[in-house]
Amino acid sequence: MTWCSDSARAVMRLGYRILRYPLQRIDRDVLPVLLAEDAPVALAYQRLLIGYDRIAATTLDDESAAAQVMRIDRRSAVIRYAIARQHHEIQCETDALLAGHRARFLRSQCRHSRHYDEL
Repeated sequence: MTWCSDSARAVMRLGYRILRYPLQRIDRDVLPVLLAEDAPVALAYQRLLIGYDRIAATTLDDESAAAQVMRIDRRSAVIRYAIARQHHEIQCETDALLAGHRARFLRSQCRHSRHYDEL
């Protein structure tokens, strides 16, 4: 029974690798030419490949798929971190701008209330 299961997994691993090859070529050769590496479509495609490889690594006990997961995840983590850092910087700039507007508004409110108190 174990031999049948092991040989069936081996055949399925081979089938997965054959199906995975064109997807891998698209990721490695086509997408970088067409899209920036931080493009949402490219990141979504990488997440899709990571999902497929994780399933193959777990169900088929495929070490090659597990290595692919680690490679793609490491590569996309750098890009995701840069995007998150950029969004954080924009948020900090926006917060500082809003704080400046708020302070100016409060100063003008104080001046107006003092002006009305004098009347």
